[in-house]
Amino acid sequence: IDVLDVAGQPMALTAIVTNADEIWQLDAAALGRPPSMRSIHDELKKDAIVPPGLAAPAKVDDAARAAADKFTKGLADQQQWGDDLGSRSDAVVIGPAGGDITRGKSDIKKLWKKRLKANTRDSAAGDVTASETSDGQLAWVSAPVVRFADGDDPLPLRLFAVYEKAGDDWTMIALQDS
Repeated sequence: IDVLDVAGQPMALTAIVTNADEIWQLDAAALGRPPSMRSIHDELKKDAIVPPGLAAPAKVDDAARAAADKFTKGLADQQQWGDDLGSRSDAVVIGPAGGDITRGKSDIKKLWKKRLKANTRDSAAGDVTASETSDGQLAWVSAPVVRFADGDDPLPLRLFAVYEKAGDDWTMIALQDS
């Protein structure tokens, strides 16, 4: 997970790669251009119907069903995501605006406190897609959503979350909003 410079433009990247016989394979990736928050708000003020984040072929692999279910529950109950992300020092949250990246327990807990105070919640605007790595240790879940928060205009996004297997449960370790 990182923010990269691609042809002079910042791009938020979340990628899942696995190693099979010393050959690295790309399992999934989310790439988005994070505009400035000002430009996001300017676009939302225009009289237009704003489409949700780009739709993807909807498929939830059986092996990733529990991660997809946990993700879906967290759309309305953001505390679940905050608990997962705030429990890990290596967790990362990439927001929709340029420079909007939060790492580590302390900073993510602060971010989540603000999100909960603003009554932040997401509503699915399309189907959830989920899959898991061949070793069964990571799963990713993605969906187009519309984010709502008190005092803010609705914001169409595509969310891409990475979950790590923790016993019989999945823990969200990364979240990218594009």
